[in-house]
Amino acid sequence: MHLRRSPSIVFVTIVLFLFCLQAGSFNSLHAAPPSSDSYSLIFADEFGGSTLDTYKWNYGYPWNSTYVHNHDAACYPANVTESDGVLNLTAKKQTTTVTGTTYYFTSGAINTSGKLNISSGYLEASIKMPGNMTGVWPAFWMLGSGWPPEIDIMEDKAGENWNYYSIYHYTDSSNKEQAYTQHNSVGSNLSSDYHRFGLDWTSSYMKFYFDGSLMYTVTDTSAIADAVNMYLLLNLAVGGAWGGDPWSATYPNSMKIDWVRVWQKTSSTGEGTRIWKGASGTCTWGSTSNWVGGTVPSCSTEYAFFDSVSGSSVTVNWSNSLTTGGISLGGTTAYTLGTGNESLMLAQINDTSVANPYSSGTAYISLSGSQSHTIKSRLDLYSHLAIQSTSTGTLTLAGGITGPAGFRLLSGNVRITGDSTFRSNSFINGGSLTLDAGGSFGASVLLTRVGSVTDSVTKLIVGARGEMDASTLELAYTSGSQVEMLQTSGTVYAATSIVVGSFGTANYTLTGGIATCSSMIIGLNEGAVGSVTINADATLTASSVAGSSGVSTFNFNGGTVKAAATASAFLDKLTYANIQAGGAIFDTNGYDVGIAQALIDAPSVHGSLTKQGAGTLTLSGSNTYSGTTYVNAGALSLAPTTAHNLSAVVNNAAFEIAHGSVTVDSVTGAGSTYVADGILVVGTLVQDSLFLGQAAPESATAATEAVPEPVAWLTFAFAAALFAAIRRRSLL
Repeated sequence: MHLRRSPSIVFVTIVLFLFCLQAGSFNSLHAAPPSSDSYSLIFADEFGGSTLDTYKWNYGYPWNSTYVHNHDAACYPANVTESDGVLNLTAKKQTTTVTGTTYYFTSGAINTSGKLNISSGYLEASIKMPGNMTGVWPAFWMLGSGWPPEIDIMEDKAGENWNYYSIYHYTDSSNKEQAYTQHNSVGSNLSSDYHRFGLDWTSSYMKFYFDGSLMYTVTDTSAIADAVNMYLLLNLAVGGAWGGDPWSATYPNSMKIDWVRVWQKTSSTGEGTRIWKGASGTCTWGSTSNWVGGTVPSCSTEYAFFDSVSGSSVTVNWSNSLTTGGISLGGTTAYTLGTGNESLMLAQINDTSVANPYSSGTAYISLSGSQSHTIKSRLDLYSHLAIQSTSTGTLTLAGGITGPAGFRLLSGNVRITGDSTFRSNSFINGGSLTLDAGGSFGASVLLTRVGSVTDSVTKLIVGARGEMDASTLELAYTSGSQVEMLQTSGTVYAATSIVVGSFGTANYTLTGGIATCSSMIIGLNEGAVGSVTINADATLTASSVAGSSGVSTFNFNGGTVKAAATASAFLDKLTYANIQAGGAIFDTNGYDVGIAQALIDAPSVHGSLTKQGAGTLTLSGSNTYSGTTYVNAGALSLAPTTAHNLSAVVNNAAFEIAHGSVTVDSVTGAGSTYVADGILVVGTLVQDSLFLGQAAPESATAATEAVPEPVAWLTFAFAAALFAAIRRRSLL
């Protein structure tokens, strides 16, 4: 996504914020199943998006396209919402008609039929019951192709906020429906917080868990054998046999699900490297004939290895969602994984026989050879993702990236053209990352760090329609690291700060696009070197741009710097603030802004300064730039420490001497000059108005309109005569 934000002022202790985390550390994201047996993850949804993930779920019930079941509500997709990392199934008092029947309530239901059907495993969901249990009937359950069997991992009656049921329905040897039922009293209000409801299911037993504690066990193996190829359901029923009177309830009322996860025993799924052998053209991931040994990688302990085959290019497709522990792409064959209408979940690989150079809890993509590869499917990061490459080709991630984990590029060339959002800190430790063609890299509340862990240069490029979004973007965060960031288009947004040169050396060059941050810090720590150059067609919006303990350079070269807040020292403590041939364009954007930093000419250059936007820009540094100063809107004020020898062109704006003595070669244009309390020594003055002993008003346009035209003319004539007299006297 794309995110678009307006700049905001955020005051933080920047050093503490940046370095409270270990550089490059990834923490474990998820707890394992309670059993001591080894499990592999095959399915997970952390509900971190904005809509239901239909690669993993279906709306409603699979047997009824009109979304009606054995209760008093019609279930609609509109009642299934996702926000803030939570899935909401919401019951409403709402009249609707379905196939001639009127329903007075609506609610939500989802299922995995045809997308996840299993016959064993450990399943768990984190659920918060509805706030008012009157009239509603929440459940987390499983069904097969008929009924029974039915596994109710959690089913609750109306009014029972402190209890729930675990039930297994099956068919006995007489072909009659039977049930094992457990009424669980948990000693907690299930509506006040999230709780974990789990099922550990093998051919020998069904064990029902609550918050990791075993609540009930079924060991009837003949009954358990009835449960085959089951899918998941989550629903909030209204009324019905267990829901009670729906008319006495309070609406809207929601069942909230934080996450759903499914594991299977590693002995069932297997582990290790699975080698692709599909020859050419378009092939199916799930076909056993396309894998050496006939084993399809489908879980977190299996690693998919793609190398040279007979075809020069191969497209691998699948439906809905699948899981693997990692991917290797190499050889002479160019691979395209997915078509853009599916997802690939990357989870931690636990197999010690596979070389895994990354920390625990990290899945990986590795590349070798010289071919370029494309992943068109969406990548779901259940575990952190690390990419390492010795290839001279490029890996393009076209389907976007999502999930609760972080991203790390260790080496190689990676191009992101899909919408990517992370919920953990991300690191670019080597190689080159390009964001363009609509590609985004979003971690809006988190830290994104860029810096090599070797002596090589790490590159970050934001191109056409590319988007970088972070709480803090930190360039060269390790000592000795070298970072080159180039923004040719697109947007860069940092809610807190952009740090250019934290411990190492970083150059950030803008030749186009928009960069926005609360503050920009250049050369943060001692020994760091940071440089920012803003060229024509680029805009930087910030509350301040400042140097710190390192070497800091800011180069104006035709781009626009725009204020995001009132600031007495917008540019401050920089080692150099150079005005290059393209000139400096400063837009006060309606704010009063001061620059104490000395503005100087770049070597052998006479760059100009252009003041734009409402508000006053006050220059109080020892400025030595020698180009023309243009005041196109608002007011430009020179403070007494300013040593100017400049030419000013004022267009429908104000040029002000706040106090002190200022020498100016010339002041021309259709504007007004104010000498509030000081001396203006000027060679040539051609202005609409001259005001002595008067400060510039907040609106220069209002000031000139407030002076009737004859007075303005007289004032202008008096000023010209006065300065002509001064000049004649100086020649005598």
